[in-house]
Amino acid sequence: KSGQVQWSLGLEYEWPDASLMGALTDARGRPRTMGEGELGDLALLCKQASVMGDDKAQAFKLTFGPDHLLMEATELAAEFSGQIPLADVQPGSTDCEVGINALRLEGLVSVVNAAGGDTFYMAVAGKTAPVMIWNHGAPVIVETLIMPMRLG
Repeated sequence: KSGQVQWSLGLEYEWPDASLMGALTDARGRPRTMGEGELGDLALLCKQASVMGDDKAQAFKLTFGPDHLLMEATELAAEFSGQIPLADVQPGSTDCEVGINALRLEGLVSVVNAAGGDTFYMAVAGKTAPVMIWNHGAPVIVETLIMPMRLG
């Protein structure tokens, strides 16, 4: 009825709609740092990071800079550091750094990329809040959440 489609990836069990809507509402309502970038750039960065990770080490540090998004990890077989430009970064009153699973982020970005549009928005509301990513400029807007990881 609402025109929304809810889909989950990588969850062990079904989430009740109320829980999912609660997470979305909470992530949207918190003060958050947000930036806009090219969807193709983010897809490539995620692919590069996930190749560098392995089954045991997929935790990457995602940091918003004043005009870029930085993804890095030092506890891999080889260090990884990659960044993409961001436009219109709006700093929130929260920390702009969060741990993220590169492989899961790559899957999520693939879904957003498949929906189309040229740009994405990403919002971080703190180290334990879901990271939100959504597309822009497409007939179908896809809004996604990914839970952060603890950084060593």
